[in-house]
Amino acid sequence: MSSMQTSLCGSCGATCIWGLTTKGQKVLCDAVPSENGHIRLEPHPDNGVPLAIILTKAPPPGTVVYDNHFITCPKRAVWRKPKRKR
Repeated sequence: MSSMQTSLCGSCGATCIWGLTTKGQKVLCDAVPSENGHIRLEPHPDNGVPLAIILTKAPPPGTVVYDNHFITCPKRAVWRKPKRKR
């Protein structure tokens, strides 16, 4: 999917792709596909932001998948919200 628009991570500067889940949530993916990824990006029928399909099982062989950048970002702690006290 080479036509996807990329942006840079605000923390580490890595090249990433924004996707939109079926529930309308934004998800930031690494721009380079990963063998261990769990997100499949597809063209969105209504806009230019790719539809991010979160996979719960291993994809079929040959499926291009991506990692969630929030997991792989070396500076992810900057974006984590503090845990709420119960």
